[in-house]
Amino acid sequence: MEDFVRELTSSSAFYLLYGAAGVGKSRLLLELMKRRLSDRRAVLIDLSEGNFGGEQQLHEVVAKAEPGTILILDQFDRASNKTRHAVFREWSVEGPDKQLNFIVASREDDFNEFRQLSQQYRSSVQSFQLLPFNADEVQAFLAFYLFDNNPLATVAAPMAFRLLPAGYYQTGKKPGMPVPRRH
Repeated sequence: MEDFVRELTSSSAFYLLYGAAGVGKSRLLLELMKRRLSDRRAVLIDLSEGNFGGEQQLHEVVAKAEPGTILILDQFDRASNKTRHAVFREWSVEGPDKQLNFIVASREDDFNEFRQLSQQYRSSVQSFQLLPFNADEVQAFLAFYLFDNNPLATVAAPMAFRLLPAGYYQTGKKPGMPVPRRH
């Protein structure tokens, strides 16, 4: 993540973050803004129809953006067709000259359309696919955030906190050994 933030602050680029619905694209971008870009000019825009004023509002935001601004454009897949084209037009006209960064989030279902638009507008886009966690990654994530004082949290959840099959509970006698539930 540090490399990505460093790249954002040293150059001008167009990024696509894509993945399945509900995988955490919006949350990742929100956390990126709060934790890594809080000291930089960053603007988060929800492009969903009904939440956003469309191409005219996008033009106004880009026109007012200072050099080095990072525009995080979320819900590209829910934007109107005109707004989608406006994103690429604004990037083509203003992005590189003003040293802006565009980070666009979209569902993977719209990846091909996004690629076609980038070719149509001759925009170079770096894309990243956000994949869901596997079971081990979920465990490690929970260990890190829920049990961060435990030295094992950086690797995996401690055995005493691993998910057990229904009908079992954890005792203090032998950590990690499931014991049938008593009634």
